Amino acid sequence: MKESVLRDIISENISILESGLTLIKKEQYIPNKLGTRGFIDLYAKDSNGNHVLIELKRSSASSREAIHEIHKYVEGVKHHFGVKDEEIRVIIASTEWKELLVPFSRFVSDTSISVTGLTIDVSDEQKISTRALTPLEVNNGRFIAPWHTIHYYLNKGSLLSGISSINESCEKKGIKDYILIIFKGDDFFPSESQIRRLELLSGLSGNHLSEDKIPHYEYIVYFAMQELSQEQCIDSISCNKNELDEVNETIDSLEDTEKSCYLHEVLTAMEPRSNEDDLDISYPAKFDKLLNSENLNISSVKRYGNFSRNDLLDDATLISEINGYDGITGQIFKKSIPIKNQYHLKILKNEIKNTLSTNLSWKYQILRALDDIEKNFPNSEINISIYNPETGVFTPYFYLTKDDGVLYLPTYSIIITNDGEVVQMYFGSLTESGHPKTFQEILSKYYFGKLEALIHSVTWGARAPEDTDIIEDLGLEYRSFRCDINKDQRAFFKYENERWRECAPTNPLESFGTYVKNNEHYLSKIASTISSKNFGNMFII
Repeated sequence: MKESVLRDIISENISILESGLTLIKKEQYIPNKLGTRGFIDLYAKDSNGNHVLIELKRSSASSREAIHEIHKYVEGVKHHFGVKDEEIRVIIASTEWKELLVPFSRFVSDTSISVTGLTIDVSDEQKISTRALTPLEVNNGRFIAPWHTIHYYLNKGSLLSGISSINESCEKKGIKDYILIIFKGDDFFPSESQIRRLELLSGLSGNHLSEDKIPHYEYIVYFAMQELSQEQCIDSISCNKNELDEVNETIDSLEDTEKSCYLHEVLTAMEPRSNEDDLDISYPAKFDKLLNSENLNISSVKRYGNFSRNDLLDDATLISEINGYDGITGQIFKKSIPIKNQYHLKILKNEIKNTLSTNLSWKYQILRALDDIEKNFPNSEINISIYNPETGVFTPYFYLTKDDGVLYLPTYSIIITNDGEVVQMYFGSLTESGHPKTFQEILSKYYFGKLEALIHSVTWGARAPEDTDIIEDLGLEYRSFRCDINKDQRAFFKYENERWRECAPTNPLESFGTYVKNNEHYLSKIASTISSKNFGNMFII
């Protein structure tokens, strides 16, 4: 059946494609004002009054042209008929999808237009039916999973054996794309997780932990890998029936992000395992501590799979991404761009939306700031840094109980440089907003009234899905400030009621310090209650 015949048959009964469609015109002409001249196979409207552009294909050769044609027809319809993106739908119906499926899937992923794919079946009796097509999961390139492992080695011999075992383990599990960061100590160093375990055992037995009982290591191998889809993880796990059965029993009760974390942990932990003298699970924040350790230095970076084939990817970029600076964890983000580069600015805004997906206050305030910068300093460069731990009650707890507690406070900064001079700065901090709820009220609202449920959150980094609400109930808020700089002059503003209001000079650390001072008794009670479950730097429920 020729494509023209297929078009004629479907035009006479367009509901074959979708119920509720009404044909407006067969072979709708689009003028050449934008260089988009051509004919849309079928031009229709749906039951909601949307413009529906229907492209029909009958062969693999013609299928290859479909995406190019759809791109130009969409723009032509928008210009010729004055149609908005949200008023346009696209239906691509084809008898052959072999050549079309990959570009179609990318088109669906990238476009803001509603796109539907249909497979056309033609029976021996020349009867036509259609089936909905599911796009492929699009590969967005390099995306390092935020779940890592730390492998400790006593000496060079065990290091070399360990690296070999890691490679063998990955090969048998089908893990192809990964990085090994090799750290060497200036002196022998202990494993923090092992210290915690030994302190716990000593505490339970009542015996003092002797320093000579703690093993000291010479090397660390830090393992990070390209994130796999859930389907890829399950496919690799399926070779181990016992693991697969347990996964199938567990996975349905988990949220999407929890599923990915769980599947990656199962995959890396299952047999065959690597050899090491000690092992610890890790994440970007732990990696950052290793990088900033005075006793450790990176001796080499080993790449495998796509990481080894990418000659343009330098080690500094890889290390930055393992550190989570690209925002993949939703906690840390760092980037510098020229504001006039519209493509980079668009990417930056999307990355900020992802990083601050649950922190709506800072997300909208930072996006508003970027719009202001683009308008007022179009030739500037910006350096943006965001730390958004989302740790709720643990935010003031860590601040009060850790030596470096100030590093656990959420903050952000945007530094604007124009002609080599810093002209403006935006920054965010937690500030006092009102009278806090009682600790028991917070436990009842978010943790079923149980301290144990709060403590259990430490197992996934103490992150709280309702962080913004918890922060508010603690008597705090995420606030933004701006500092305009003109040579030696400084003018400060705070963002309030959707606009900038002039304020006194502000220091983000002093803002939080004022809150702590004003709520000293309240916060001390929270800290002592949580600390009652802390034994040797390890929480026990």
